[in-house]
Amino acid sequence: MISQTDPPEYRGDVVRVRRERHRLPDGREVSLDAVRCPAGATVVPLLPDGRVVLLRQFRPIVGAELCEVPAGTTNPGESPEACARRELVEEAGYEAGRLERLGEILVDPGLTDDRLFLFVARDLRPVARRPEPDEAIEVFVVPLTEAYRMIDAGEIMDAGTVAALLSLRCRAPE
Repeated sequence: MISQTDPPEYRGDVVRVRRERHRLPDGREVSLDAVRCPAGATVVPLLPDGRVVLLRQFRPIVGAELCEVPAGTTNPGESPEACARRELVEEAGYEAGRLERLGEILVDPGLTDDRLFLFVARDLRPVARRPEPDEAIEVFVVPLTEAYRMIDAGEIMDAGTVAALLSLRCRAPE
């Protein structure tokens, strides 16, 4: 529970970073750096033949090209499901006939309140992609088993992608 908040140290277009004072369950007060941001959604586009649509995208913050599934941050007033549907169209070029929730994760609760909602999209229909101006995305398709292998081999490192794919694998019939 926040007992007192110092003025914001940084406010960007998407995040706020500030020093906050919190009271621990034992009564001690601590001061923590906190990154506050809107929730996000990650969606696994699953084709009827069991292949998954992946994205190859350069991420300047980590200086690397990453393999991911479509994901993004919710706009003000937008539900996580609507965000997942929007990102699926923008980044991958598909609309989902069905969108199933897989769960949600806290990305790094020691630093941020970033909450990521996980979905799988089925009954996909191709549409025109609408990437954001700052996105350079290559869309490719692999068998779902290959995506799992890529996680095991460290070729997929994006936390939301890993969590969504592994959540899907846990629900797969044996």
